[in-house]
Amino acid sequence: MPKIFQQKAILQLLKSLENEILIPPTQNYFGQRAKIGQVRKVGQEQARLRRERYQQIQYLKRKKWILSKQTEKGLFIKLSDIGKNELIARSAQSKPKLSGKNVCLLIFDFPESARKGRDAFRYFIRTLGFKQVQMSVWKSDKNYVEDIKRFIEDAKISKWIKLYIANEK
Repeated sequence: MPKIFQQKAILQLLKSLENEILIPPTQNYFGQRAKIGQVRKVGQEQARLRRERYQQIQYLKRKKWILSKQTEKGLFIKLSDIGKNELIARSAQSKPKLSGKNVCLLIFDFPESARKGRDAFRYFIRTLGFKQVQMSVWKSDKNYVEDIKRFIEDAKISKWIKLYIANEK
């Protein structure tokens, strides 16, 4: 599968896992009147789709983007914190540009005791495409306000960050 389709499939899978889901055990029921050839064809297609989904889930597990637990009801899957951030970053890349000379401006000042939070935040805004203007001032020509607000709320770092839509002269 070409890489662009893989990226779209991963983004789609991440979006579907945004809310916790339960995948029940598979059941092979085709009805009483199904012909043997139809059963085999449908069974092969379902097996292929299950294999693809299994490979995608294994990929997400290796990346530590999801957490899974096998129960008697089926496989319980939810996004990890890393997966939530990856979903935000991947879905934000398709954002439209701001109109005119408007820019999304970020100003932050983390205390030294929150160094890990600051580094994680810098990594996140770099993945979105922000450019550094000064030491703690970053800008982008795309509207990432909602995505950054969601990240800030999840990471509980709102007291150190200011976010603006500004007109660049």
